[in-house]
Amino acid sequence: MGDELIRTIENACTEFQVPQTRAHAETTLLEFRQSVRPQQACELILERSNSVDARFQAAVTLRESMMRDWVLISIEERRAIQSFCLRYVLTRTPEPPAFVLGQLMACLACILKRGWVENGAGACGAFLGEVDQAIATVGSSTARKFGFQLLAAVISEFSPTTSSPMGMPFEFHERCRIEFEIQYLQQIFVHAVQKSRELAASGAPQQGTDGGVCEAGLKLMTLILSWDFQRGGSNSSGGFGYVPEKEKTTETTIVHPGESWRSLLLAEEASDWVLALQGALKGQPSPLLPGIRQVLVQLSSLALDFFPQNDGGAARRTHLQRMQHAVAVWGWPPSAVVAAAVTADAA
Repeated sequence: MGDELIRTIENACTEFQVPQTRAHAETTLLEFRQSVRPQQACELILERSNSVDARFQAAVTLRESMMRDWVLISIEERRAIQSFCLRYVLTRTPEPPAFVLGQLMACLACILKRGWVENGAGACGAFLGEVDQAIATVGSSTARKFGFQLLAAVISEFSPTTSSPMGMPFEFHERCRIEFEIQYLQQIFVHAVQKSRELAASGAPQQGTDGGVCEAGLKLMTLILSWDFQRGGSNSSGGFGYVPEKEKTTETTIVHPGESWRSLLLAEEASDWVLALQGALKGQPSPLLPGIRQVLVQLSSLALDFFPQNDGGAARRTHLQRMQHAVAVWGWPPSAVVAAAVTADAA
């Protein structure tokens, strides 16, 4: 039965690419995705199929069915599926395609969020610990990169603007958002900074030998700093991108973390390694540069009321001077600007 199912899904994926057989193939794939309790079948296809399209269909079906069949799946089965997905993401060789891994990461994030109320917020801490332990056991740069990407998927799921449909009321999503921000968002940011900082100190990112780990860490930091933070540490912001009318401006890049983030973001340790990394890469093409620039732009865009109000603006000046130096490095030297202008005029 297992081999027959795998062949059926593989054939449907192949036939879907042929106009003459697409309609029949689409019906087959939709029937599979909408079938009752297809989780074991999805795992079987992910483990044994050689077709990346079939594995993608299985990953999508697994994610969707976990939300649709949630009440029919026992706690033990949920945990087993969570462990399967985590193991597949971090240890599968050869490395699966990104679009398959992305679906499984999204599935893990959905499982974590959907069980938030019944399992308690502490389940998230246990999951993060499990991820750390799995990465340490594997010990590869690929596992570390995928670990960062998995955390990014979790943050995206708990962010109201990018969360998945779960058939749950607004109050559920809002509770998850608030509790996740309060209990885990800083912890994940500190983790991203510490691991990326340690890696940058080794010189591997500058040499392009870190397997994309630092780039993933910078993207994770960017995602966290893009979070719709609660205003003033209260729930009055309403979430879901809501900004009180009196606070609305034409500026859309202001970062509004609460006071609890102050010591973390204003500490030199949060940005000095990014500045050093930028300096080391000056003049060299690197996939790290977009992430470096985005992080520095966000750190340069902290809201005015984020800084201490009782130091005469000293903390704000110190921070912005450090950021200004970083931004100045991006520009051309005056002589190059003049030469380019002269060339353009001559043309």
